[in-house]
Amino acid sequence: MADILSLVIDTIPFIAIFSVISLSLNLEYGYAGLPNFGKVLPILGGAIVAGSLVPRMIQVVFVDAPKTDYIFNNGPASVELQAYMNTHPANSLLMMLLGMAIAICFGAFLGYIAVLPAFKLREDYLAITLIAIAEIFRAINRNYDPILNGTRGVSVPDPLGWLGPKSWVYLYVSSLLLIASLLFTSYMLRTPFGRALRAMRENELAAESLGINTRSLRVKAMVVGSAIAAAAGYIDTMYSGGLTVDKYDRYLYTFIPWLMVLMGGAGNNLGVIIGVSIYWASSRAINFYKEQILSGISWILNIWGTPVDVSWFDVTRIERLVFAIVIILILYLRPQGILPEKPIETPGYRYVASIFKGRAIRSGEEDEGSGRG
Repeated sequence: MADILSLVIDTIPFIAIFSVISLSLNLEYGYAGLPNFGKVLPILGGAIVAGSLVPRMIQVVFVDAPKTDYIFNNGPASVELQAYMNTHPANSLLMMLLGMAIAICFGAFLGYIAVLPAFKLREDYLAITLIAIAEIFRAINRNYDPILNGTRGVSVPDPLGWLGPKSWVYLYVSSLLLIASLLFTSYMLRTPFGRALRAMRENELAAESLGINTRSLRVKAMVVGSAIAAAAGYIDTMYSGGLTVDKYDRYLYTFIPWLMVLMGGAGNNLGVIIGVSIYWASSRAINFYKEQILSGISWILNIWGTPVDVSWFDVTRIERLVFAIVIILILYLRPQGILPEKPIETPGYRYVASIFKGRAIRSGEEDEGSGRG
């Protein structure tokens, strides 16, 4: 029982972090129609601020902080910095909040750089361009050692280590980030900006004919979405306690958020959070019971009496295989997701809906009066 509770507490921060990432993707794709297949770009940007910049900021700003080289002598430096942070909570908290602000600004900047080709490209070419830009960014950080010590990565000290058990602390921190992101995006999508995003998504030419500047909208959607994603990447690295570029690959930080958005329902924030929760619950269950799943597959294949050797199959790949099949089935059978997008009930929408509702009632009364009901 204690193991299950520990597993749940450990999983909730991941659900919250990936909900924030998926909400940002939902803003870009679900509402604005931008196919951002380079989602890993701003997430890695926020992670780099957390893993590479914040510890060095502490070393530079505070004269009594340990000065061991953080990148090329990372092990001892991380231990010394963690001890310093545990004994100087105010300094640690200040640098963490400052780092979060820098991560959000850096993510917004990366989003702005990434969307610049959108001025001249259609959605399909834009998707390919975003993948290329994200890969260039990953390659630079992977091969330029002064940023993250190359492929070796760095161990990241926890600025909130003085608060108590890490799982509980980041359960609250990530939940607060999710609530803030959800409130911010939900409010923004109810403003004229959100309605303009939907108009651009539905028909870009029609939106432009009504005076909507679609180029400016694309930039704003990508900048805001990337800033939110960078904040998630920042907390993700603080929680995991380590950072390598290879951790932030296209599968986990681009394909999986797309799966979550499509499964939950593009254009519906609540549906997206449901999609994230289903993914993590399924992922944990698959990894927990993968040996039993493989035994079951072997039993089914051997049921006709002809032995089939499945020892060649890598059980660690079961999760990827299952979710690849799931996303194909979703796209074929229910492309609108679990919770489809709902219309925004503006005053004009409610007025038109009341007219049609009134007509329907009158029509029913007339039918009853004429004896046809």
